[in-house]
Amino acid sequence: MDIIDLANHHWPSASYSTQVVINGFCYQIGASSADQVRCIQDYFSPYAADDKKTTSPFPYKSILVVSDLDAYLHAKNIVSHFEISGIVKHHPDTEYFCYEVVECKIYSTRSGYDHMIFDHLDGRYTIFLSSQDDPESPKPALRLLRELVVSRLEAANGITVHGSAATCGKRGFIFVGSSGSGKTTCAAALAMRNEGRFLSGDRSVISLGNGSPRLYGWPMAINIGHGALSILLRSANIDLPSDFRNSYFDTCLRNEDGKFDLGDKNKFAFTPVEFKNLLNINFCSMCELDAIFFPNLVPSDQPFAHMTRLSPTDIVSRVMKEARIGPKSGHGYGLVSRDYDVCRHAENFTAALLNVFSSIPGYDLRISFKQMEFFLCGDLDFADFLNREVAVD
Repeated sequence: MDIIDLANHHWPSASYSTQVVINGFCYQIGASSADQVRCIQDYFSPYAADDKKTTSPFPYKSILVVSDLDAYLHAKNIVSHFEISGIVKHHPDTEYFCYEVVECKIYSTRSGYDHMIFDHLDGRYTIFLSSQDDPESPKPALRLLRELVVSRLEAANGITVHGSAATCGKRGFIFVGSSGSGKTTCAAALAMRNEGRFLSGDRSVISLGNGSPRLYGWPMAINIGHGALSILLRSANIDLPSDFRNSYFDTCLRNEDGKFDLGDKNKFAFTPVEFKNLLNINFCSMCELDAIFFPNLVPSDQPFAHMTRLSPTDIVSRVMKEARIGPKSGHGYGLVSRDYDVCRHAENFTAALLNVFSSIPGYDLRISFKQMEFFLCGDLDFADFLNREVAVD
């Protein structure tokens, strides 16, 4: 059996499957393990909930996950005789040797959890896992599907930024900044009040496709600080076991008295389904962009919150610093091929963003720990504060 036959051999026999509909496109996931399908559903189902009316009748892409050590070793042995055509980084902790054969591209891990990915060049991908029991085993399919979803948005004049997003009624707000600035805390505070909906934690896509600028979610783990999480749980009257642990990550929430300071830099990782169910937060997959904020949580026992209007040039400069692509750096990683010049795409986006933020406001947002605690507890309404300040400005 040659390498193509080996990859094709498993397609008719997937024991478990699911479809994910994101932004109007359908993705088919098949697997020999129920855990693989459940992981995909835990990350993507909250974003697919409001997409049912735009379901396409045919899968846009299909992924098959094979949890078979013998098949993995067989494939690895065959591929070891091929000539390496390059090295690709798909994620900061994973690099692949790339091989190109007739009707297929093959990626075999150089670092990280051992697995292989076959790109059949016809919309299908086969993933061979070296072990189903390894905690890292859900990540190859999850990352590949996420990259397929996001790369399509980026190709349609979108850019991924380091930012969390949520809606307030029909208004979409994004909070952009480096780790620890309070992005996810702000988005969670907004989503839990006044008909809010959570869009994305840590990364979001700003799309300048057709019509008004829009925000799209990036399905990934939602990391929220222990302090903010503790306050949200108390405000929702939720008691967690002292050793509450996440389903897919080796992180847990431990504290004898259940109290954390907002300055606690430790974070807890949720899947979107866990975050949605535990805090009773509604999700959406897309919204229009109405304002952008650059938050900064300030250690202080005095309650204060200040917003300063930024110029379009300042907004764009800050956005591009937190973008996944930049005019000089190009694209950092990705197995999914792109049919556009990434660097030129970023340069064009800089000009387009200047035009967008000439009418959409952006603010530097400084909030003290004490004030954010009031917002998280519901003693003060974060949505009312943002809407009032934006309207006045």
